[in-house]
Amino acid sequence: MESMNLKENELQEITQLRHRLHQHPNRSHEEKETAEIISTWAENHLPSFDIHTGIGGAGVLLIQKNKTNKKRIVFRAELDALPIEEANSELSYASENPGTSHKCGHDGHMAMICGLGLLIEREPLKEACIALLFQPAEETGEGARLVLKNETFEEFNPDYVFALHNLPEHPKSEIMVKKGSMCMASTGIWLRLRGASSHAAEPYAGTSPLPVINQYLDIWQFERTLNKQLEVSTLVHLQLGEPAFGTTPGWANAALTIRAETDHRLQELVHELKQKCKAIAKVHGVHIEFETTEDFAAVHNTDKEVDNIIEAAKALNLQYSIMESPTRWSEDVGELLKNRKGGLFCLGSGTDTPVLHHPTYNFPDDILSTGVKMFYEIAKRTINQSS
Repeated sequence: MESMNLKENELQEITQLRHRLHQHPNRSHEEKETAEIISTWAENHLPSFDIHTGIGGAGVLLIQKNKTNKKRIVFRAELDALPIEEANSELSYASENPGTSHKCGHDGHMAMICGLGLLIEREPLKEACIALLFQPAEETGEGARLVLKNETFEEFNPDYVFALHNLPEHPKSEIMVKKGSMCMASTGIWLRLRGASSHAAEPYAGTSPLPVINQYLDIWQFERTLNKQLEVSTLVHLQLGEPAFGTTPGWANAALTIRAETDHRLQELVHELKQKCKAIAKVHGVHIEFETTEDFAAVHNTDKEVDNIIEAAKALNLQYSIMESPTRWSEDVGELLKNRKGGLFCLGSGTDTPVLHHPTYNFPDDILSTGVKMFYEIAKRTINQSS
């Protein structure tokens, strides 16, 4: 099976597109400008695709016009950027939106599935209907659920969903994947504690939430060391009363991120957290409330589709490895993969590339062609495999 390559002008097209997307980033639920860039580009370069907008918000869905009743395959990328200030001011295409930048590589992911569209224009895959999904609000874990409620996406009803995520600190173009749980499930939890303030000279007269916070974190951090790889708890925010030197704190807000290998185990950990916090708060006479946010389902890769991903890497003579454990970060594509075949794989973006979400991170252009070719090879193998 001969592999397809981007022509030089096609690679230049998606590189320029990546730079434009990097220059005009939008945060989750605010991706209007990004969606317009994608839609306009598709109008000019992908005439064999119908363009559907407003998918789960600002999302864009490009569907081949062949309308075949055979296999329907979605390749997904993310529209949104992060609330992080661009630190790479020397770039000619540095972010022009203050406080917002592409520090997770979504600009590169979008450019790669656009490159897949170019290959399909030149060499159509006639035994399937391919769709390219540009999903909104991935970073908050909300976008996939919104896409699933969209009438156009429901009507297309894909049989397969594939996606990739670039991964720094690994050699460029290395492919990493595993069967089953690929990315951890996660959720954010707010702990809101209410006691009573007092004069700082008489702290015993108040009810401070500080002992509750201290006691719980000591217990939780110790227990999580028993299973560091598959369960992770991270304190991401803590606010304790007002910054007034004459007053003891009477309230506190704490934000935690909880991660686990499976959705079921995550639910167990959240229940455990709530029960222990309630018990500790009761001892100290503090009222406590909980709020969950940014829920991510675990990403589950189906076996045969992972085999196809590995075979695609072999066909392209790429270095590949089978991961022993799921990634500790979460990915919203997990919702799209529920009850569907498909998978997410990681694409190495360089041993010297800063980690994801770092202010100096910048997606490396020289792995764009690898992602495009991987997607095309995966599509061919998915079409040719028995159901």
